[in-house]
Amino acid sequence: MPDDAGSTSHDRKGVVLVVRVSGFFGQNFHTPPVSIASAPGRVNLIGEHTDYNDGFVLPMGIGLRTCVAMGPSGDGRWHFASEHQPETIVFERTAVGDTARRDWTSYIRGVIAGFLAAGHEVEPVCVAVAGDVPVGSGLSSSAALEVASASALEAMLGVAFDPMEKALLCQKAEHEFAGVPCGLMDQVACVFGDSDSSRAGWKPAPPAARPAEPGGAILLDCRTLEVRRIPIDPAWVLVIDSGIGHAHSGGEYAARRLECEQAVESLQADGFPVKALRDATPVMLEAIRGDDLLYRRARHVVTENARTLEAAALFESTAPDRLTRLGQLMNESHASLRDDFEVSTPELDRLVEMACAQPGIHGARMTGGGFGGCVVALVEPGKAQATGRAIVEVSPGAKVRFSC
Repeated sequence: MPDDAGSTSHDRKGVVLVVRVSGFFGQNFHTPPVSIASAPGRVNLIGEHTDYNDGFVLPMGIGLRTCVAMGPSGDGRWHFASEHQPETIVFERTAVGDTARRDWTSYIRGVIAGFLAAGHEVEPVCVAVAGDVPVGSGLSSSAALEVASASALEAMLGVAFDPMEKALLCQKAEHEFAGVPCGLMDQVACVFGDSDSSRAGWKPAPPAARPAEPGGAILLDCRTLEVRRIPIDPAWVLVIDSGIGHAHSGGEYAARRLECEQAVESLQADGFPVKALRDATPVMLEAIRGDDLLYRRARHVVTENARTLEAAALFESTAPDRLTRLGQLMNESHASLRDDFEVSTPELDRLVEMACAQPGIHGARMTGGGFGGCVVALVEPGKAQATGRAIVEVSPGAKVRFSC
């Protein structure tokens, strides 16, 4: 298993990460941190661009983590350091709430603003960040940073948010401070994706802040916010990074969301009682077929919701051929993302094609918002590592991110 795959060595890597971020904090701020918390990255198995359409998603936490250390500032200013950035960023006391400034600290500053808006007194702090969730790979590095920051603040202040409230606070931070109109999937996956988003550190958060023990993936109803555990063997999952980074703060992600909203408006104008594309049916979509762009965008969301619900049911079933059908659903999802939603890239398409040609792989698809990032494949248990190596050996820049 590659060192960065992060599955069987989860506990050992978690301790190493805590030691690493603590040392990094001391190196930068010359004092030990008061609180440390971490959160996992996530891979979305199926259900892409459905979350902001009130639909269904099926993500799971992975072994890659982001760790945040915090302590009080001694000079009344806010200090932010990351092992992935060349220098520490400092904000004056009132400037930390500047939503116009966009940089990597936006995700943390947005979380701080959320705590302040909730009535908690947060004095200026020093923040250090370390971790192995790759930025721009579609594995929720931003949400992991937000959730780890929220957990570290909970621990430092001795407060506890309801897990879903914490996810919503982190989503709002990304909307207002990073300028990304994301759905709720990533934040929920990072909060509920494992049981130790405040683990192995100083001043751990109260038990109420910790989600229940995970049981595989998470089926999230993005309208009702109902979370259901779906049993999935991690050995079935292989994640390969294309090496092509993406940035959701760019215009394409926002454009897709706007197109979905326009499709809803068109359906409403035709008399259909829909509040979001989650309410639409294939029959309804025939009314907007004249607008090919909006029709295809809406068709992806409607069919992806159906695929997601079927996939969740299959994972819960004992049908002998369930992996075969699950692989077909993943292949259909990728084709829809490529052709109807147009968020794939040639690199992702090639990786999916190569993955599907490998013995033992039932299906594959791009995962994340698109325009780069990772591919997720459904693999026969015991074949993920060898299959991953075979793919990356003939794919320049590609890298295995998760396998068991």
